Amino acid sequence: MTVQYIHRVASGSALMSFYLLKRNFEKLVLHCARFQAVLPVSFVLGFYVTLVVGRWWETYRRLPWPDNTAILLATHLPGQVSRVDTLILSVNTSCRILAGLIIR
Repeated sequence: MTVQYIHRVASGSALMSFYLLKRNFEKLVLHCARFQAVLPVSFVLGFYVTLVVGRWWETYRRLPWPDNTAILLATHLPGQVSRVDTLILSVNTSCRILAGLIIR
């Protein structure tokens, strides 16, 4: 089967390749249709949606937020010295730029 398939694709035109892909897809659809009554599609779709949403939520939770860094710097570097303010401002700017690059 594999040698014949490769030979047909290599020696055939693009239309022949499309025909073979279509035929294999039709076989897959018939195979899935046999098991549709045994395992409902909504049941499988529920697992898939749970997996996708869980992965997205975990990614969202792990994003670095600049607010936490800004609050931490403001509490641990007290004072009104211009040098401290410049340091806090530059670190916060860098954190916001990095967060924007990560989200992008």
